[in-house]
Amino acid sequence: MAVIVQALIPADASGVIFTADPITGRSDWIIIEATFGLGDLLVCGKVTGDRFVIDKNSRKIISCTISDKPIMSVPTDAGVREMPVDPHLVSTTCIDQPAALRPAEFAGKVEAEFGQPQDIEWAVSGNQIFLLQSRPITAISKEKSWHDRQIWSNLFAQEVMPDVVTPLTWSFLQNLMDDFFDPIFRALCMDRGDHPVLDRIAGRAYFNANIWIAVIRALPGVRHYDFTKMAGSRPRPSVER
Repeated sequence: MAVIVQALIPADASGVIFTADPITGRSDWIIIEATFGLGDLLVCGKVTGDRFVIDKNSRKIISCTISDKPIMSVPTDAGVREMPVDPHLVSTTCIDQPAALRPAEFAGKVEAEFGQPQDIEWAVSGNQIFLLQSRPITAISKEKSWHDRQIWSNLFAQEVMPDVVTPLTWSFLQNLMDDFFDPIFRALCMDRGDHPVLDRIAGRAYFNANIWIAVIRALPGVRHYDFTKMAGSRPRPSVER
């Protein structure tokens, strides 16, 4: 056994990088989570970090979710201590979006070197990026199909179709949905392709909420409406590109 002695980086921000999404299993995404100061509070779950989702091929940021980070871990002469974050900075991103692309570039090279998805710990101090540790992602979900990535809702179907749908009724509904909704999509210059507006889950009818949110956002005046409130959900602050 050997003991590794490393200098402690006086990090302005730090976090973890996953070169594949450990939740969805998507191998074309790089996930970066970051927080102010040292990364121990993020790793142990005391702080929820900012989350960047980056397309591995185009190196473009798909989404950025900013979290409240009220405390941070900093090195002092007496050791590592928890300190409050400036109240003006609590709800701001600890690294800007261009800065998030730099560790993502290094992460891609690390994955190529080891030949499998990596869980990387990193830190940034000044203009320098430090890769502190890399190991294989120990638990990664199987990549979900398109169907599994959709949000299915029976909000409008449960009252008129509360029971399991028979094959005859289902055949009628499919033709009705296509004839009724496709002209609406064409009028909005939208093409849903082969994606179903309505599908069966456990034998019951569910609407594809993803499609309807996309349709509503195409309408003038409501594209910035918070649809999670309409669904009764409390969203996290999010900035998307």
